[in-house]
Amino acid sequence: MLYEKEWITDLAVFQFSKSGMELIELQNGVTVVKVKSKTEADFTVKSSLEIKG
Repeated sequence: MLYEKEWITDLAVFQFSKSGMELIELQNGVTVVKVKSKTEADFTVKSSLEIKG
């Protein structure tokens, strides 16, 4: 089983695994560009990114 953990912020939700940090969900009205500007760490974006509203 792959170890995974989530980090929830006011802008988005990230998932951590052995392969790295992945953006899996955005809050309504938030863009990936905004999250990247506020996040120092490198991350990938899930292909089926969810928007919460």
